[in-house]
Amino acid sequence: MKNPIQTKTIFPFTALFWRVKNLYESSFPVQERISWPWMVWMALLGQADFLAYYDGQDFAGFSYGLRSQTSYYLLFLAIPSQQQSKGYGRQILQEVARRAGRRPIFLVIEPLDESADNYTIRLKRLAFYEKNGYQLTDYIYFENQEVYQVLTNHISADFQDFERLAKKIELSGMKIRLQREK
Repeated sequence: MKNPIQTKTIFPFTALFWRVKNLYESSFPVQERISWPWMVWMALLGQADFLAYYDGQDFAGFSYGLRSQTSYYLLFLAIPSQQQSKGYGRQILQEVARRAGRRPIFLVIEPLDESADNYTIRLKRLAFYEKNGYQLTDYIYFENQEVYQVLTNHISADFQDFERLAKKIELSGMKIRLQREK
């Protein structure tokens, strides 16, 4: 990786669109995915950033983030397996932060459950986000039956703003809930 990554907006039914859809489906289990048509629709309405990243001709990954006037919710970030550990994730997070501006960025990760099959991966994921300026909060996020922990880059952020933004996902058919841990 010599140069900063380039950002491309994802448009429906282009070669890039299908490449990103394949990465999305291979990176996230079915129960963690949101409706692809809904994601595309929100981007077309200007309520989401749906972006692909390139290092020259090399596809480096994609991100998907919902945005409001007061919050930014990074729902998905994925790097193709052959491109991992090259610094692309850090660069993508920097681009997301640039786009978010002064708005706090929220994201969710699987809980740090020691009995989970992928516990080591979960720890690595948390370490990656912490290294890039995110902090684990005392909020739990529910998407249907899936449970996640919330991270943000502004610990004093307004979590009600985040919840209002996240509730837009309910238009896709999912049930969303945010709860503070006791």
